[in-house]
Amino acid sequence: MNQLRPAVRFYFSPILTFLAMLAATLSLPVSSYAFGTNPPLPNAGAPGQGTCASCHGSLTAGSGITVNAPGTYTPGGAAVSMTVSIPSTGGYELEVGTQTNNTQAGSLSAGTNSNVSTSGALQFVFSSAESTTFTFNWTPPATNVGAVEIWVTGGTLGSNFSNTYIMTPAAAATPDFILTASPTSVSIAQGASGTSTMTATPKNGFTGTVSYAATGLPSGVTASFAGSVMTLAASSSAAAGTSTVTITGTSGTLSHTATVGLTVTAAAPAPNFSLSANPISLTVAAGASGTSAMTVTPSGGFTGTVTYAASGTPSGVTATFSANTLTLAASSSAAAGTSTVTITGTSGTLSHTATVSLTVTASAPAPNFSLSSNPASLTVAPGAAGMSTISVTPTGGFTGALTYTASGVPSGVTASFTANTLTLSASSSAAAGTSTVTITGTSGSLSHTTTVSLTVSSTTVSPTISATPSTLSFNYVTGGKVPAVQTVSVTSTGGSTSYTATETDPWLSISPKSGTSTPASITATVNPAGMSAGSYGAQINITSAGGKTFTVSVSLTITSTSGGGGGGTGSMYARPYVSESQSGTLASAWMDNMGTSHDTNDTRNRGLVIGHGASAPTNSWAGASIQNVTGISLTEVGFDSNSGIPCVNGGSVHFDIITTGGTAHTLGGCTSTLTTNQSTAPTGWTRLEFDPSKATPPISAADHVQSISIELDKGSIAVIDNITVNGVTVGKGYSTSGSTSHDE
Repeated sequence: MNQLRPAVRFYFSPILTFLAMLAATLSLPVSSYAFGTNPPLPNAGAPGQGTCASCHGSLTAGSGITVNAPGTYTPGGAAVSMTVSIPSTGGYELEVGTQTNNTQAGSLSAGTNSNVSTSGALQFVFSSAESTTFTFNWTPPATNVGAVEIWVTGGTLGSNFSNTYIMTPAAAATPDFILTASPTSVSIAQGASGTSTMTATPKNGFTGTVSYAATGLPSGVTASFAGSVMTLAASSSAAAGTSTVTITGTSGTLSHTATVGLTVTAAAPAPNFSLSANPISLTVAAGASGTSAMTVTPSGGFTGTVTYAASGTPSGVTATFSANTLTLAASSSAAAGTSTVTITGTSGTLSHTATVSLTVTASAPAPNFSLSSNPASLTVAPGAAGMSTISVTPTGGFTGALTYTASGVPSGVTASFTANTLTLSASSSAAAGTSTVTITGTSGSLSHTTTVSLTVSSTTVSPTISATPSTLSFNYVTGGKVPAVQTVSVTSTGGSTSYTATETDPWLSISPKSGTSTPASITATVNPAGMSAGSYGAQINITSAGGKTFTVSVSLTITSTSGGGGGGTGSMYARPYVSESQSGTLASAWMDNMGTSHDTNDTRNRGLVIGHGASAPTNSWAGASIQNVTGISLTEVGFDSNSGIPCVNGGSVHFDIITTGGTAHTLGGCTSTLTTNQSTAPTGWTRLEFDPSKATPPISAADHVQSISIELDKGSIAVIDNITVNGVTVGKGYSTSGSTSHDE
């Protein structure tokens, strides 16, 4: 390519002349890029070479073009990055050679706006595109070749410059070494010893031998060296305490030191142990048994085996041991009362005791149950039905299953059971009047009854329809995620009924809009697209087959964003919720006297009690929604958990967090993931704090929150308090049942 450049310039000359004439005629600017792109070689200005002025006008030497070259170089050192600068957009050419005879010195590699090529035995770096700055890398020669010179020339079509730079070999460093000790601290008991290894790390080609000596030894401690290993030996009478031992390493005229912190401790105590019982008190019914675990706490390096014996057991009670577990079994004739059982643990000549307070009670009553009905009276119109729930109260540890039958049902009325619910259905021809229906519950040989007073009215009464909740509230921040779906539960009294439902405003949508029977559910969604910030109201009108209408009020609050992403937390509060209230398997509420007593502003000492039954409907949930968190960046979430309710992974309280773009994150468990500034919990409570970066998927500082909710896994119960977001304790809000205000 280098050999073709003169020819290219030759043919370009008439073309450029023509373009210049054409530009003058048409008054158009003409640009030529031939100068700054891949200039011909060799023209760096070294002895025997040309410069840019060879083809492009005059030359200014010693200025105009600069290279940030170092003054020295290290033979065999790492590559050095350099920058070439010219005052106006153009090109350059550069060569690095020995100052004595301009032979190749080191090697060049291309950087920004640069290329590398070879002309003869020399390597050149030059502009690959027009610019005012260019970069390249120079790798020094492997050995000292004396002073090295940089020749550089460059510029534009009319203004050209050249410069030179000298780099001399760096002076060789003096051989030396660095002395370190590992470990840097040693702790030994009286009569024992410890070691620390000295390491002499060579510098600048150091190959000498290092000898060691120690100073600063306390009384009763000696130091010896085997090679580079120092042994510090303390006599049995060495004084206990801490001191600093200085180790001096010497090689010829070179000398360096390292230090080792030495702690001498008193001789270890004789092996021993202590004994404790857990629990320290047992209550056992006659004919039953209880257990207590023995714990051996060793001291002084005790590793022996402990055997156990019990004394002080009352008449009719026997004590046995299995490993470290004591079992106290009371016969059916054991006398009721309280006594102290002493457990003696023996190992060789060592012996220690622990005590267990034993209370024997009379035999437990036989398992049994009683029944009750709610409501205890029903009024049913002909052609309608009524329901009553049968409640079972167990005694004596009763856990059996019951079957139900009904008797005393009047003519025209049928009785049916679904689980514990009795349904009494009156036909259209059922006679009016009042009767007593007896419900019998049977479990094995056990049988008990309860009653329901049934009144069949004389005329047919249209069922009355109702819905819960009777109000729905939606909140939307412009540009954020559309509020989640909410659910209305439709019920009726006086029998099941078909219904129709309508919404009053176009931003509100419901589904379904009709049903053939009650109970039923209607879902409500809002579409705030195109709506301005403000408060809006609408209604859902639910009408029964008999023409009776129930109205659910719906509000939509739209808030505009400021675009910054901050979001205040001053009005945050936790609002309890459950996804539905029909099954009776979900619960969430702030309950009095269930808190930590930590919040002096909460005179009712409320704690958040959450229950999620194992038989709860699929996709149901219970927990709390943290209000007023939209737009914040998250650094921490946490709460205090009542330690009396064990936390089990797969059955724990966790946070569900929605961030910008609708991304869902899960964060929680039974162990804190926040390792710094961890708060402490009151007695009887466990503090759990979580790092958002440990969420699944992780939450970064750049993510902004759309919603935060607390949920409890299915089949669990929990009591929590002092919920925090970014270290701020949130308030305690009102309960919401059947509301899907939390985002999933």
